[in-house]
Amino acid sequence: MLARLVSRLVASLARRLAAWAIAYFPWPDLLLRLAVRYRSSHRGFLLDISKAVAKRQSSADLGCIFVPVCRTFEQELPGLVQAANLALARETYLIVCCSKKALVKDFPPQLAEQLGHQLILLDFDKLDKSWLPRLRTATLKASKLHRDNDVGRKRNLALVLARILGWDYVLFMDDDVSVAASGPTLDIGGLEGALETMRLRSRLLAVGWTLEDFNDNSLFGHARSAVGMDQGVFIGGGALLVRCGERVPYFPDIYNEDWLFVIALAANSRTPRRVLGWAGRVRQLEYNPFLPSRARSEEAGDTIAECLMNLLEDYGRKFNAVLSQQAGCGEDLHPGYWGRAIKGRRTSIKHMISDLSVNSPDLPVERRRLISSALQAAERASYQFKAEDLASYVRVWRNDQKIWRKHLEKIVQLESRPIPRDVLECLRDGKAPGGWSAVQRPVFADVSASLVPAS
Repeated sequence: MLARLVSRLVASLARRLAAWAIAYFPWPDLLLRLAVRYRSSHRGFLLDISKAVAKRQSSADLGCIFVPVCRTFEQELPGLVQAANLALARETYLIVCCSKKALVKDFPPQLAEQLGHQLILLDFDKLDKSWLPRLRTATLKASKLHRDNDVGRKRNLALVLARILGWDYVLFMDDDVSVAASGPTLDIGGLEGALETMRLRSRLLAVGWTLEDFNDNSLFGHARSAVGMDQGVFIGGGALLVRCGERVPYFPDIYNEDWLFVIALAANSRTPRRVLGWAGRVRQLEYNPFLPSRARSEEAGDTIAECLMNLLEDYGRKFNAVLSQQAGCGEDLHPGYWGRAIKGRRTSIKHMISDLSVNSPDLPVERRRLISSALQAAERASYQFKAEDLASYVRVWRNDQKIWRKHLEKIVQLESRPIPRDVLECLRDGKAPGGWSAVQRPVFADVSASLVPAS
C-alpha cells in the first residue's frame, strides 16, 4: 500500500517537473523519452463535473442520442434500453445505426412502439458513400491489422448530421452500458447536469462517463489489473456527450478511435486542460478481454493512443507544435519515438507474463494461461508493424483532419437548415445527401413514424 502511494507521488512530481521544463525549455529529448512510458491513469486531465446534477431540464439543445449496434438484437443490450429511456425523458431522437448482425427488421418491437417517431433506425451498410469523406487513415496498416470495425465511421455520421441540422450536442452511447449502482451516473439527472454545465462553460467540448464495474480497458490494461498493477479508466465513446462545433474532429478507423477523437478535440483548443469533463460512471457488460484475436486487433491503436495522450498531458497547447518540431521531415514525430514506444510495450508485456505466477497466485491456472496467451498474441502483433507505420499513421491522421473539415464545410453549405425528416429519409433510403427542403430551424415533430421501417 505504501509502495503504491509513493509511486503515485513520484509520478505526480515527475509530471509537475515535466510541465515546468516544458515552460522554459524547447521540448528536450528527455521529455519525449518520458512520454513513451505507459501511465496507469490519465484521469488528472479531466475536469470533475460529477456534482452537477440538474434539478430541471437544461435549455441546451441535445440533437440526438446515437447508438451504434453490430450485435444481434436477440442479445442483452442494456445500453439500448437506457438510451431509449433518456430519449423519451428528453424528448429527443434516438438514432440506432445498425450493421453486421444487427438487422433493422429485428429491432425490438416494444421499444420501437414506445419511442414512436423519436426512433430512427439506419442500415449503415446501405449508406450512400457520399455522406462520409474518404479518409486515408482507414487504408493504413495500423487501422486494418487484424481489425474490421465500423464504429468510428458510424459516429462520424452522427457528427455530419449534427452539422447539417444545427444540433449543438450529441450523446454517444454503446449498447452494453447501464447506470451505475451508486454515485453520479448517466441517468436523466446526470445528463441534464452535464448539458447545463456544458452550456454554461463554453470551453467544455466533451463530457464523459467512465465505463467501470467491468472496466473499459484494453487487453493491456486488464492484464495490468490481473497482475496487481494500478490501472485507471478514461472516458470514451461508450458514454460521451460532445459539443458539435465547426472544428469538431472525426473518429478514425482504429482501436481507441474515441481516444484519438478527444485528443484531437483538446489539442485543437486554446485550453486543452479545460475542455474534457468527467461526469460520473456507468456499468459495462462483462466480456472476455483475453482473446488473442482481441489482443492482436488492439495493439497498434493502443500504442498510438497511449503515447499521444501522454504527449497531450505533458505539452498541452504545444502538442501540435511538438509533433511538427520533432519530425524527421517536418511533418510528424520521428520514427525513433515510436520505436522506443514499441520496445517499451514489448518489455512490459514480457514482465506481465512473468509476473502472472508471482503476483497473481489466486488466479486459477486456466485463467493465467488465457491471460498469458493473449499477451503473447499482443507481443507477436507488435512485430507486424514498424515504428515508421505508427509515425505515418499519426501524420495521415493529422492531414485527414483537414479533409474532414472540408467535407463538413461542403455538406453544410446551406443558407437555412433542412427539415430533419427529409435528411433522415435520405439516410434511411440509402440516398446521397442534398436536395432536401429547408426551414430556418429543425423542428422535432417533423420526424414521422415512417422513418422506422416496418418489420
